[in-house]
Amino acid sequence: MTSSRWPSITSLPSSSEAMDGLAELYGLLQEENMWAGLWTKKAKYPETNIAICYEQQGFYEQAQGAYELAMSKYRTDVATKPAPGSVMQEVRVWEEHWIRCSKELNQWETLLEYGSSINSRGLMTEAAWRVPGQWVVMKEALQQVEKAVSIDEGDIS
Repeated sequence: MTSSRWPSITSLPSSSEAMDGLAELYGLLQEENMWAGLWTKKAKYPETNIAICYEQQGFYEQAQGAYELAMSKYRTDVATKPAPGSVMQEVRVWEEHWIRCSKELNQWETLLEYGSSINSRGLMTEAAWRVPGQWVVMKEALQQVEKAVSIDEGDIS
């Protein structure tokens, strides 16, 4: 006696998909402790957990080093065998939190270089106005952002 109101077993999300959604939800709600607790179960690399723990305690320099170590191990792993798709979310976490640690440590020159290398106008703008003598870079980045916004607004009309 099954009811059509209930989803079939085959349509339920996998554990991994549920954890991905929950991690995103915790991040959007800024539930840092819940997010960190979920990642202790979800992470494939032990360095991820170490970095998150350091970051939670405010040890940004150690956290940054652990994120860099995780990225280095990942590059080594990818060089020897293809990377599983399930690790890509973890790679994004490393990048986002490495940037966060860099901001907390006021490493604006490093962030400016990194933003330039990945062509992130937002990051370049944020970093450039904090680095003495980088007003030209900031002006150029703002002009690029302004162009992008005007193009987006043009699509709406």
